Amino acid sequence: MNAVRMVAIASAFCLSAMAGAPASAGTVEALVMVDSKGKTLGPIVELAGPFFKLPLVPFKAGDSVFVLSIFKNKVTGSGNPVNLYFDNKVCDHKSGQAVAALDEIITKEAVRDEAFWSFVSTDGTTVYVPTPGAEHIKAFKVKSRLYVERNGEVECQEYPKFIPIAVPATALDNFLGDFTPPFSVGATVKD
Repeated sequence: MNAVRMVAIASAFCLSAMAGAPASAGTVEALVMVDSKGKTLGPIVELAGPFFKLPLVPFKAGDSVFVLSIFKNKVTGSGNPVNLYFDNKVCDHKSGQAVAALDEIITKEAVRDEAFWSFVSTDGTTVYVPTPGAEHIKAFKVKSRLYVERNGEVECQEYPKFIPIAVPATALDNFLGDFTPPFSVGATVKD
């Protein structure tokens, strides 16, 4: 029987520095990320990132499969941040188109396929993913961008630019609204 049990760790995400073990005997089948209420976000499939190594957790929404990086108190996009560009000044998918520059995606080591990139907006719950089956956009005129700083904070800034080829993005509103930080490592244990 599988059960999710919390694992005490010395550092929030330093997986090698576990301070304790599950409360009862059993075999750990997988490490998972859980929120403060014990709800499982998903399995940890890799540690990746350009600034520090963060747990990557895969998600599926409709036809989209993507990974998110998990900090202690927030969730960000895939292991290597992708800038998200807009044709409006407020970084708002409700009033305009959002895209990612294709050349930024295909050069990232942790994002091996353009279909797996993701981006979490400033609200912390809206996730942007590649629009399934969309044609690439040629000649995209940018007015603003969302980008991730080293500490995982997301900012919107005016950024007049021209992108020769881009991947359309779709927003999954309130996708992370059911999860409550802080996040920690748990384990799926086989008794």
